[in-house]
Amino acid sequence: MMKDMRPHLFSFDFDDTLAHFCGDLEGLFGIFERAGVPRKIVRAAYQNLRNSGGFSITRFVAVLHGAGFTPTATTGEAEAKRWLATSLELYPDAARLIGTPLKIPSAIVTFGDPDYQRQKISIVGLDQLPTFIVSEPFSKAKPLRQLIADYGAPIAHVDDVGSELDAIRHAGLTETEVITYHIVRSSSPEPHTEFPHKQISSLNQIFGD
Repeated sequence: MMKDMRPHLFSFDFDDTLAHFCGDLEGLFGIFERAGVPRKIVRAAYQNLRNSGGFSITRFVAVLHGAGFTPTATTGEAEAKRWLATSLELYPDAARLIGTPLKIPSAIVTFGDPDYQRQKISIVGLDQLPTFIVSEPFSKAKPLRQLIADYGAPIAHVDDVGSELDAIRHAGLTETEVITYHIVRSSSPEPHTEFPHKQISSLNQIFGD
């Protein structure tokens, strides 16, 4: 059984932990499909970028250019950037991270294209938080070790992807160093994990007053 320890810092994943897209990514995909790019090409381009350094609209359009869809991709890029600014929303339970600092310091540790992730974090008003962006999935242990060095153990990390939490344990970080919370959102990819993690359905369950 996990010990109930007070963390010195809360670390949060970003996508689908702190913020999400209204209507998921269907709105983005639809922009390029309506512009003439076949659905199969759109989905394959997105998935390939997710698996190789993280998705961004700029990288996405470059891939479509390379596939021969230059006119339609260029037309879709401007609309996609407008979609990003209007479709990304902070979860209501993450609003406490804006403005008055919590009693326990907070940071963002997330995976993706650095420029795109920082753009999204800024859109929802969380750019005041220390942010660490890794370019490969399952590699959050390195910035978490840095946060332990800066704040002391234990820290806590909250993620909606259970396999990302499992990777923290595989990297050798124990529960006395990183308390792991699996937040189950409607879009969470898998309910089961290899290692035990504290399961929550809302960030309000960990915010202390």
